[in-house]
Amino acid sequence: MKNAIEIKDLVKKYKKLTAVDKLNINIKENLITAFIGPNGSGKTTLLKILLNIIDIDQGELRFMQPYKTGFLSDEFIPYEHLTVRDNLRTFSKLKRIPNKEISSEVDRVLLITFLTEEKNKLFKDLSSGMKKKFHFGLALLGKPKLLILDEPFSALDLVGRKDFIAILKYLKEKRDTTIILSSHDLTSISDFCDEIIFLKKGKIILETNSSKSLSELNEKYMEFFEDDIDQALSNL
Repeated sequence: MKNAIEIKDLVKKYKKLTAVDKLNINIKENLITAFIGPNGSGKTTLLKILLNIIDIDQGELRFMQPYKTGFLSDEFIPYEHLTVRDNLRTFSKLKRIPNKEISSEVDRVLLITFLTEEKNKLFKDLSSGMKKKFHFGLALLGKPKLLILDEPFSALDLVGRKDFIAILKYLKEKRDTTIILSSHDLTSISDFCDEIIFLKKGKIILETNSSKSLSELNEKYMEFFEDDIDQALSNL
């Protein structure tokens, strides 16, 4: 299996906080790789580095070939007073999709994300789950070969999660798409991700895969990340 991205001794600091600490990993092509960890573990920072949104302080980051990239992040806010359809059209132009293809591409994404009936609603009037579907649609515009998804399943109900997992699996298996995602929820990702990487304070503490059962993965998660609840309770 070829590498899509090679990361060596990667460091990112915010003043005295080391968000990513000498990270070394090769992300494989045409697989689904998940970064798992609680808030503050460095997941989002790492994805922003991969997207070239923030610079690194030390180390090396190599993409083994140019990739058309799509990304999902709740931090990115579309035009709230435009409709779903008009937002998608606007971002299609920003992604340099040819004008003659924009209408069909927008319709395709609306169908994939189950937003066809919502296409004339203003973005600000969507529910949180519908907004997540919209963000997923933005990521899919232009048929990217690399998807980078930050907490893709938050705000989705069980049906929405099932649908999106089926789409991600199809993209990997039928469209040779490389997918990188972050999550703190093992339940959502344990049965379909090829590689699962536990992050804690910017460091990799475990690399595993979906051959492990959910109970095994949960046991490891609690081992690495469980808070001292007794200490917290004693201070109530």
